[in-house]
Amino acid sequence: MHVYGLGNNMKQEEKRFETSFSEAAHYFGCRYFKIPDPIIKTGDKVVEHKRPFDGVLVTPHSIICVELKIAGGKLKTHQKENLVAINAIHKGGMIILRKFVSITGNKNNAKVTSWYHVDGVDCKFNSLEELFLRYLCK
Repeated sequence: MHVYGLGNNMKQEEKRFETSFSEAAHYFGCRYFKIPDPIIKTGDKVVEHKRPFDGVLVTPHSIICVELKIAGGKLKTHQKENLVAINAIHKGGMIILRKFVSITGNKNNAKVTSWYHVDGVDCKFNSLEELFLRYLCK
């Protein structure tokens, strides 16, 4: 079994994950607001500012700061600090949502399986739909 997601196309996978997550949110009557990556150019110098997390999920019952990761993608220092600070004020106010993909078999007969996990929650979700129904929208 190969767990996929840590290769060269990690940014593309995270972008696809974020798009799917946003679409699922809309389907379940929620709204996901992506925080854009701010980049400011000053002359020949590019200064990239750190965003606190990927986006904000608004559900009928809560507002949740969301950081999306593929598999074992690491949190940056400021993301860890934000997670601790936000959850100290409001438990569950920020979540780390991970997407895992496993590929079994060979290239002629491959089986691809995806699942999702929220850091700190002892549960595996087999689809975004299950994640929204069992965890985010309850």
